[in-house]
Amino acid sequence: MIFELLAHRHPFFDNKTEGDISAVEFIHRVVDLPPAELPDHYPSVLRNLIKKMLEKDPQKRISDEQILEIPEVISALEQQ
Repeated sequence: MIFELLAHRHPFFDNKTEGDISAVEFIHRVVDLPPAELPDHYPSVLRNLIKKMLEKDPQKRISDEQILEIPEVISALEQQ
């Protein structure tokens, strides 16, 4: 969801094909294909975080505890 809010598109298909793919094709893309990358105008820390959040393997996916250890996240939370 965060990817879609930032990129204005789904991480596994573009807006042009959104309504034109079957459920089987959608599942194939989500399961077998890598997600799209966020555009380069976003900071690399954010792009890397989103990429880690979209990791398909739950054992490799970033945890909420790990997210809270990222210096930029700590800094943003301290400013609130």
